[in-house]
Amino acid sequence: TGAGAGDISLAPFYSWTFFEDWRADLWYKRLVRDRLRYVDEIVCAAHRASEELRRRAWYRDRRNGDGAFYGLHVQRNGEDGTFGTEHPEATVNSKGLLKAAKEAGFRKGGQVCVSTDEMDRAHFDKLDEEYEVVYLSDLLRGGNGNAVSGKGGGRFGGGLSSGAGIAASGYGSNGGSLGATVERGGGLDPKYIPMAEQLVLSLADSFVGTYHTAFSGYVHRLRG
Repeated sequence: TGAGAGDISLAPFYSWTFFEDWRADLWYKRLVRDRLRYVDEIVCAAHRASEELRRRAWYRDRRNGDGAFYGLHVQRNGEDGTFGTEHPEATVNSKGLLKAAKEAGFRKGGQVCVSTDEMDRAHFDKLDEEYEVVYLSDLLRGGNGNAVSGKGGGRFGGGLSSGAGIAASGYGSNGGSLGATVERGGGLDPKYIPMAEQLVLSLADSFVGTYHTAFSGYVHRLRG
């Protein structure tokens, strides 16, 4: 096919792999379905992040007994920076994001965890005016997820320290800051962060993704 070792498949393997024997076709599809998964390091980091998100959600609203949160994937650039040009219909502005969140049933004042490659956080200003926005990449790297927002972090209050990160290997049982392990280099490998984000988003009460992206497509598959 001419594919190189560093190439990335942006489609399910069964969309471009053909087996002459239909039995082999079924066998490999079942193998992938039943046996292939993300490594424990990614799964455990996602679990810690989701538990922290639920704790935050409950802390902000004690009526939210399950700690439900919402998920949002916003892709703007893609691997080669051309996503917005190739799929303009799939890229929306700040007002469009807020409209999509409301249509998906995101409750006003609820916690929205965002996975995005958009570096300009002003793109989420409208969303931040009505929800508690948490950026998963920051959370998984060891920050508190909303400190960079300036708005969402202020509304949350003083219940969490700025170092209460998730990527550490423990979950605070020793009473220390979870971010401490990250500072010593014990955090989640940066290349694993998008995969952990997918697992967290799959656990959200409601999810809004981006059309034409394999990332959102896999989140929907995980959500069943």
